Amino acid sequence: MLKTKVITGKVRLNYTNLFKPKAIEEGSEPKYSATLIIPKKDMKIVNQIALALDSATENGKPIWKDQDEEVLICVKDGDKEKIGEEAYKDSYFINASSKYKPGIVDINLNQIIDETQIYSGCYARCSINFYPYNQEGKIGIACSIENIQKLSDGEMLGRTSAAQDFSTPYEEDILI
Repeated sequence: MLKTKVITGKVRLNYTNLFKPKAIEEGSEPKYSATLIIPKKDMKIVNQIALALDSATENGKPIWKDQDEEVLICVKDGDKEKIGEEAYKDSYFINASSKYKPGIVDINLNQIIDETQIYSGCYARCSINFYPYNQEGKIGIACSIENIQKLSDGEMLGRTSAAQDFSTPYEEDILI
């Protein structure tokens, strides 16, 4: 088995479901998940991911041997897949999930149990693993999330703050 595990550098988290598993669609197995947004300029991690994808592809050849399907890869280009979304500009992203709850620690390696500390927009390092799959006629490389180390806070993604919503002064309607 070739090396498919990667410890990322600083990535931004989005769509975080890391304390309670969530089913993607009704009837599917609930999983813990997050999207990892990886800056393209972080060549160290980009190269590590490329090597892990190559290894996962080699590991998948025995289970894909009779398949003619295109191999689907879990690493996506934010500039192509998320056009106009600022958080994904100049970045790759990976949707990572797991049946098992990931370990979550802070920068000092203390366990984080407060769910409000890990949110869409915070920055973290992640332990991830790439693996091949062959399900329902589709083949590809998926990514599991194993552990997370929160590095810093960031601007929340996916919703506006109260200050943004109410930035204009309140004026009462005057009935005449």
